[in-house]
Amino acid sequence: TLTIAGTASFSASNGAIVLNQANALTGAVSLTNGGGNNVTVVANRALILGSGSIGGNLTATVTGNISQAINTALAVPGTSAFIAINTKSGVRKTFA
Repeated sequence: TLTIAGTASFSASNGAIVLNQANALTGAVSLTNGGGNNVTVVANRALILGSGSIGGNLTATVTGNISQAINTALAVPGTSAFIAINTKSGVRKTFA
């Protein structure tokens, strides 16, 4: 589990990025990898996506909202799945 106050940047030149614990990421999260590899992000609060380029697929599962930081772009040539879970109501929203 990661707790990062502020922006965070994760890069894997030719590998997957797997952040599959209940991470507390409070600032914009930038993700970059290559080689057709996937990225998985799990957060125990809202997630702000920053700039980046993903080689494969993106899956983001969060408790709260998912948003994009202003003036940033995230390129994903594969599929993207955004799963936002509201713990108060138990509602799960999936956007693919």
